[in-house]
Amino acid sequence: MFRPLPLRMDDDAIPTLSEEEWAAMIAGASILVVRRDGSPKVVLSATGRIVKQISSAPCGGMLAREPRSLRFVRHIERLRAMGETVPRVERLYALAGTSLHVLVYVPVAGTSLRETVQGATPSPPLLRRFARTCARLHDGGAIFRAGHLDNYIVTEDGTLALIDVHGFGFTFGSLSVFRRARSFRIVLKHEVDRAFVASSGGVRAFLDLYVRESSLGALRGGALRLLVWMMHPAAREAW
Repeated sequence: MFRPLPLRMDDDAIPTLSEEEWAAMIAGASILVVRRDGSPKVVLSATGRIVKQISSAPCGGMLAREPRSLRFVRHIERLRAMGETVPRVERLYALAGTSLHVLVYVPVAGTSLRETVQGATPSPPLLRRFARTCARLHDGGAIFRAGHLDNYIVTEDGTLALIDVHGFGFTFGSLSVFRRARSFRIVLKHEVDRAFVASSGGVRAFLDLYVRESSLGALRGGALRLLVWMMHPAAREAW
């Protein structure tokens, strides 16, 4: 009934989804997020897919003409090309009579990293995987602006997967030391996240892990530690 979508396309090529098709798509679904008027915004379909309404308005900045929905797809593709585990987008539609697009994607199965570590015994191997993932993203030029632990999923095989890819930005080349230091603000902001980062000897020990997994080297790694200490009071408290 629904038309498959080639993910590399321009806005004019996005097929239209009628109101009847939308109703059929979410029939029997579990509603995850509702709009202010009570209508479904994000649902888990009977087939296990996430179906999400997303604005077709253009993004800001350099990508001012790119709809938010296409940015989501582009970020998914770029992160997968970097070797990251991310949701798999299957289809994208324009919802008839609205300024909304509808994304259909397969979610990543697992438990959020925050839920995994909250109240649990410290796990040095899991902390190392987190440090390695952060370093790999930063070396690849990815900025995870929503990089708190609820946006990482621990899969059955222990892989750390990424969700909420709207929170990403990308640079040409690897991130600067300053941007790397600033990027840790979000994970140091939350008490549970900060406790996890500091669970194997403090924030300094986590940064040591991160530097070893990154391309920074000793000199820039030292600069990173200093910047994190200076920029984030929460880091100093758990240093």
